[in-house]
Amino acid sequence: MTRRNRSIAALAIAALFLVACQSQEKGDKRPERIKIGLVTDVGGRGDQSFNDSALRGLEQWAANQEYTPQGYAPLSPEAREQAIPRELATKGIAPLDIVPVVLHAKQHEDYESNLQLLLDEDVQLAMGVGFMLENAVESVARKNPDKRFLLVDSPILDASGQNYDLSNVKAVTFREHEGAFLVGAIAGLATKSEKIGFVGGMQLPLIRRFEVGFRAGVQATNPRAAKQMLIAYTGSFNRVDAGKQVAQDMFAKGADIVFHAAGGDGLGVIAAAKEAGRFAIGCDSDQHAVAPEAVLTSLIKRVDLAVYQAVAEASRGEFKAGHSEMGLAEGGLDYAPIRNSKFSLAEREMLTKQIHILEQQIISGSVRVPATMEELNAQNALLGVIPAKAPAQNAAQAGGDKTQAHPEGVTAVASGSGEMASSEAAKTAADSAAPRTATQQASPNATAAAGTDAANATPDVAPMNGTAAPAKDKSAQESTPADAPQPPAATAPSAP
Repeated sequence: MTRRNRSIAALAIAALFLVACQSQEKGDKRPERIKIGLVTDVGGRGDQSFNDSALRGLEQWAANQEYTPQGYAPLSPEAREQAIPRELATKGIAPLDIVPVVLHAKQHEDYESNLQLLLDEDVQLAMGVGFMLENAVESVARKNPDKRFLLVDSPILDASGQNYDLSNVKAVTFREHEGAFLVGAIAGLATKSEKIGFVGGMQLPLIRRFEVGFRAGVQATNPRAAKQMLIAYTGSFNRVDAGKQVAQDMFAKGADIVFHAAGGDGLGVIAAAKEAGRFAIGCDSDQHAVAPEAVLTSLIKRVDLAVYQAVAEASRGEFKAGHSEMGLAEGGLDYAPIRNSKFSLAEREMLTKQIHILEQQIISGSVRVPATMEELNAQNALLGVIPAKAPAQNAAQAGGDKTQAHPEGVTAVASGSGEMASSEAAKTAADSAAPRTATQQASPNATAAAGTDAANATPDVAPMNGTAAPAKDKSAQESTPADAPQPPAATAPSAP
């Protein structure tokens, strides 16, 4: 960050603080409110996804403030009620006596200097939201051992990539694959074309967890769709045009539902779905309001809750360093209500009940959702499905169903088909595996392939395609003909 930019950032902080404190008159005897700082990643305010979720937790939930072009303004009771979901009513989310201080990073090089600027403003807690801030938080925390930090979406990592703790850093991560499994199951039940797409941002382990969980969810409820999934990565999180172009390619190839885990790029996915008259599945925040006619549901990642809870601890003087993880059981993940009017109320209610069953099974541990491609392929092997011998490396090498060239950093779309073979040994292993894999527990066809009793092991899941839901026994016996292909292992996506 240049000296000029540092000066501008410092002035911005001073202006925000001045506006936030306007209500304190000269004779006000209240103790000075503590300041809590937050640095966004390059996606910034307005992504209607990850960063906006973090800002909601700090500004609306904790500070009871609403950001406007003129600065902060008090949040009305109506707006506050709308900002806090009903399912979090028991989490004790109440206004805190704090002043929010927010800096937006324009480039990666800004992360460390922005964190230091927050410390210069004497914030009681400096928050870096996004795994891309891991190095910056670690560096600034080491230089300022008396200051406290929150890192969202990544643990602190050593030179070998292993997790370790710093005494002044609280790190919060999520089991994204659990939530992605649920929206994948929704997509598998709701698709009519049986072609479903996934658009990721950068090809990193965190985003791969979204992909793997989504693949597993689709395969659990619709093995045919899982076989021909379309996968692409944009290589960024702040290029709406890149997300839109990739999604347009997928819709042109027949996909009727595309899930994104691509931050700001995901707004392009939603725009493409709206233009094509298809569906998108949002990510991180409930993105229904972006395009009500196009958003089927959203994977909600409770970054807002993680931020609020850390701020509440800091305001009480109860900061706790270390690494914690949030999944479905901890309330860290959820999926948005299915509100789309293209499905009847009865269809929406049926689907919600079916997904609730899967959700409870994941929380109880009776369903285990894979987090990596290796785990997903291992589950498939238990079911007698052999992974593809050589996953596609790029469009030129792979051949087959690929798109034309994309903008720089955008991965070509690859279908998820692979090779398969049955194995009596695999069937025997699947019978004795405990707890059940996600595919065994949720998919009638996959369960039958593993030699298990579908009626006992499978919740009543049926495609939501505008027709009446078949009975459970009929679903297990007739949803896939005897000569139809069995679900293959998901292949790794093509490299950028």
